[in-house]
Amino acid sequence: MGNLSSLESLNLGGCGRLEELPKSFCNLKLLQKLYLNDCKALKALPKDFGNLSSLKLLDLTRCEGLEEIPDGICTLLSLQDFGLPNCKLFERVPKDLSNLSSLEYLNLGGCEKLEELFESLCNLKLLQKLYLNDCKALEALPKDFGNLSSLIILGLTGCEGLEEILDGICTFFSLQELDLSNCKLLKWVPKDLGNLSSLESLSLGGCEKLEELPKSLCNLKLLQKLYLNDCKALKGLLKEFGNLSSLTILGLDRCEGLEEIPDCICTLLSL
Repeated sequence: MGNLSSLESLNLGGCGRLEELPKSFCNLKLLQKLYLNDCKALKALPKDFGNLSSLKLLDLTRCEGLEEIPDGICTLLSLQDFGLPNCKLFERVPKDLSNLSSLEYLNLGGCEKLEELFESLCNLKLLQKLYLNDCKALEALPKDFGNLSSLIILGLTGCEGLEEILDGICTFFSLQELDLSNCKLLKWVPKDLGNLSSLESLSLGGCEKLEELPKSLCNLKLLQKLYLNDCKALKGLLKEFGNLSSLTILGLDRCEGLEEIPDCICTLLSL
């Protein structure tokens, strides 16, 4: 296959019985897009995978037999879109992930055995979308997570082992969408959450231990969607809640501890 010297796009998605790729595959110097999604029997990538120097998109969605990816992948300096969702045996990401200097999209959602992220992840200055949904074994985010200054979307829904969110997240001034739903151990969100001046959607639904919201939340002038459904320990809403003037959707289903809502909610004319 490596003789296909002009090949720019290759789709092997859904080849459920494909167990391995030929070594010559890594000679495809012009290959920009590679789809290996749903190759459930694929156990490993070639060691020389880093030779695919033109690669911009790599889709490994639901490669359920894949336990790891070679460190050589970190030399793919043109890679912009990298998807590994629902690789259920996948346990670690390469420690030199920061070398992927062009990366804009990273999806690790559903990697249920992934326990930690290396600090190097925080050096991805161009990263705009990061999905860690249903990484059930993930217990913490890297200390320098706030360095991801270009982040627009952060998905952490279903991270059941996550107990806290670092204050550094409040420096994501470009963040538009934050999903923390079904983080069942999460007891609080950072007090400076209101610094996320570009935030348009916030989901805290299913955070069963969340008892209160930070006052700064009411400073989110662009917030349009707020989901608090199934926050069973939530006792009340903030008195300044009426300041959320852009709010169009407010979900409070099954907030069993909520006894009343403040009158100021009646000033939300866009709701």
